[in-house]
Amino acid sequence: MTLRLSTLCYLALLSACSVDGTAASSAEPTERSAPSDGARVEVAEVQHVPAELRMGLTGEIKGLRDANLASSQGGFVEAVSVRTGAEVRKGQTLMTVDRQLHAAGYAQAKAQSELAAAEFARLRRMGDAVSASQLQQAETQAKVTEAGLAQARVQLSRASIVAPFDGVVSAVNIEEGEIAPPGNGLLRVVQLDPVRVMLAVSDREVVALEEDLPVVVTASAIGQQLEGRIRQISPVGDGRTRSFQVEVEVPNPDRKLLPGMVARVELSRMLGEHIVVPSDWIVSTPGGYGVFVEVDGSAKWRPVELGRVLRNQVVVEGGLSPGDAVIMVGHRELIDGDSVLVSRRGVCCDRGRVQYEALGGS
Repeated sequence: MTLRLSTLCYLALLSACSVDGTAASSAEPTERSAPSDGARVEVAEVQHVPAELRMGLTGEIKGLRDANLASSQGGFVEAVSVRTGAEVRKGQTLMTVDRQLHAAGYAQAKAQSELAAAEFARLRRMGDAVSASQLQQAETQAKVTEAGLAQARVQLSRASIVAPFDGVVSAVNIEEGEIAPPGNGLLRVVQLDPVRVMLAVSDREVVALEEDLPVVVTASAIGQQLEGRIRQISPVGDGRTRSFQVEVEVPNPDRKLLPGMVARVELSRMLGEHIVVPSDWIVSTPGGYGVFVEVDGSAKWRPVELGRVLRNQVVVEGGLSPGDAVIMVGHRELIDGDSVLVSRRGVCCDRGRVQYEALGGS
């Protein structure tokens, strides 16, 4: 449904100049008289042809995951355990910030919690010898110190900066003995296998893409082709550039593809045999989409059902049959039933190009 809506929106833009009633169906009234000698047009006989999606796009390589790690609390940098370029594993400690201080705070909170819990347990054993208010106060104190212990545990865990995934350290921005500001990036870890190629795709092309489509990725820096797949297509376009972000995932076991490189993404997909016509042959009306077909010297309006958009072409899923002579030049000025004079005939289409007959063609 999303693809169909995108197709219709795209064709509405292409055909905006043809609305306002110039492509009305036979049921729509009009007062204009057709030229007595017929409008001059060019037509192309449509056939079933192999529909192929072919696209080439350029993008930037990035790590599949890229984390800029910081200390949420800040403090004294006690240890830096890695250097730039080091391979790290998920959960590995990379740096400690005020860990000794937070360890002392945790030990203090633990002692207070244990003391309060023991006091609450002692008063409960005393039964009626203890007032309800004393028991309630002891219980509250035990809960407060237990919460303080949980807080100290979290602070202690955050004093150690650990790798969130397997990857490579791409930057270390601080040294032992320095004071780390809260929230400032201290280390950067990037996952290099696989990598992503980030593409900015126009609305005209993104409607032809689907997640998991296979692609071929090349980078001039390595001089070889790698296989990848479309991992994600942004459902919302950039408001400034009107482009959609597409992520391509590429296995990179040898780590030859590095973040910052430029890569070329090529995709080719056969979609079977269909009637495929250039998008500008389609005329839009308030009632839908259609084309004009030449029949015995007259222009006949033919509503069509549209399918996938293939860059500047569109698949016609209904309304046309092989052998129909679609009017491709002069169709914007026609109404149903106009007389036409065919100045040139061709056959549609070879990779979007009309093949003309030898007589009167080019």
